Amino acid sequence: TMDKKGKKVLRQKTIKGNISFWCAVYLIITIVICLIASTSAIQKNMSSQIKSSLKAQADINAKLVNSWLEEQSMNVTNLVKVFESVDKRDVTENTRYLKNCMSANENALMYYICYSDDDSAYNVEGEKLGIKPSERQWFQMAMKSEYAIITEPYKDFATGSMVISIAQKVTVEDVDCVILADLSLDRITELVDRVCSDKNMSGFILASDGSVIAHPNEKFLPTEDGNTILKDKLGVDVSKASEIKDYDGTGRYISTS
Repeated sequence: TMDKKGKKVLRQKTIKGNISFWCAVYLIITIVICLIASTSAIQKNMSSQIKSSLKAQADINAKLVNSWLEEQSMNVTNLVKVFESVDKRDVTENTRYLKNCMSANENALMYYICYSDDDSAYNVEGEKLGIKPSERQWFQMAMKSEYAIITEPYKDFATGSMVISIAQKVTVEDVDCVILADLSLDRITELVDRVCSDKNMSGFILASDGSVIAHPNEKFLPTEDGNTILKDKLGVDVSKASEIKDYDGTGRYISTS
């Protein structure tokens, strides 16, 4: 038999043991909760860093495209200044000069000069085209503007390249003319692909109407049947979204600029 003193000691040990056990349980629960909270914070931090990095890359790509467009527009403006200073309507001389300038521009598919007095257009070979410039939107836009105008991108099915046209009005011997440059966007899409150093990122380019110009998914590229509107394919306005379910079903972060 156990005396009263022995029972009291045993009871104290049992209470101490229970207290120690529950302290250990609470400690473990606290550690687990802290780990979950910590993991959540890390994920949020990583998500924020990814989005920040994507935004920075999108801004770089946008500036790259913009600087390229400005450079090409300046090329056309410089042509206009030369024609204004020479001030001759002569088709042979003007097209010969256009040919020399075009050969120095690796992005140029063709240069043209269009005359309003007889509604004619000539390429750099001096060949007269079977079109009436006055019926073309780029001619109408250029005639109303003091500066170079840039058309929406379109696919040149003769070469298979995405193309834009830049046009600007010039007056020679009191005749209003338009200098037109057809330019390939292949170069700028190459630069956008190359400028991104992170292999987990890929660049794409949209026209102002949201149609695809360049994209990693070849099925989204322009065809003879028309252009792909990206938001229609993805079911989300990519200009406002930060996360999307992409064309291949994968969830991805996205940023536009």
